[in-house]
Amino acid sequence: MIFTVCCLLYLIAPFYIVRHLILRVQIDTEALLGAIAAYLLIGMFFALAYLAAGEFGSVPFFGPAGPGSLSQDLFFSFITMTTVGYGNHVPAANPGQTLAVLEAVTGATVPRRGRREDHQPAAQTRRAIRLLTMSGHDLYDCMPRSRLDARLAVEPATRSLR
Repeated sequence: MIFTVCCLLYLIAPFYIVRHLILRVQIDTEALLGAIAAYLLIGMFFALAYLAAGEFGSVPFFGPAGPGSLSQDLFFSFITMTTVGYGNHVPAANPGQTLAVLEAVTGATVPRRGRREDHQPAAQTRRAIRLLTMSGHDLYDCMPRSRLDARLAVEPATRSLR
């Protein structure tokens, strides 16, 4: 029973963390640590799934090497999720092989967040100015004049307010 609850928590927790990260306005240290935590929780979920597949499956998870211990399953999980794949541990049959493919695809797609330009301050400033002007606000009401002039001098492309 405890094993099932742990497995479910490791499955549900990353979704809440990622949801919170998506709603964040900026990328800071807290967002980075949240992304790392979600990534680790996903890896631990798959390790517990491999452990269950080895315990309850008709064939030992790693074939002749046996069902595997929790440390071997964690090692296999993170090696699979990072798509390194040393080959020293290989799932012998389904559902282990299917889980491994699912984890590899998850590991290859989860770390992607946003476009490159979303992380650059200049693009964020242009986007903020565009939003302010489209919403009918006067730029001088939103920022002290000296800060606005400094930003416009640094970014001449924003003067056109595309």
